[in-house]
Amino acid sequence: KGPAGGTRDFDLGGTGIEVKTTAGKGLLTVRISSERQLEVIAVESLFLWCISLEKSEIGDTLNDAVDRVITLIGNDEELVTIFKEKLMLVGYILSDRDIYMTKFIVRAEYVYEIREGFPRITSDVVPNCVFDVGYSIDLEACEEWLSDPATIWKNILGG
Repeated sequence: KGPAGGTRDFDLGGTGIEVKTTAGKGLLTVRISSERQLEVIAVESLFLWCISLEKSEIGDTLNDAVDRVITLIGNDEELVTIFKEKLMLVGYILSDRDIYMTKFIVRAEYVYEIREGFPRITSDVVPNCVFDVGYSIDLEACEEWLSDPATIWKNILGG
């Protein structure tokens, strides 16, 4: 949903997922683009899934990841078309594949359950006249809210 202007990247049943990727060195931080992005509204549970990448000669390119998703979609041309349209909305142009040649490996993945006390700014604390709120979170200070991908899938699948 993110590329189409949704509050979060994914809303699956009652579970919301915001995905952030970082390739920075030093502190593990993520940028939150609005006061609504980490609000538990219109979902029963919300997770922040952070992927830390590192440049590597043996890794995958963005093109590799795109190709894998298209292969997963299979022969459903309508879904492939929707996927390609969403890629364009975030600035990935299929005809410019030659500029996406940097290889990365996944250094680490972290999943955080957004619940009471998680450090965030929400619309209930922002005055109506304040807008375009964006901020960064130091994830190294968020161990208390660490979860795992299995928890997300349990929520989605109802198990």
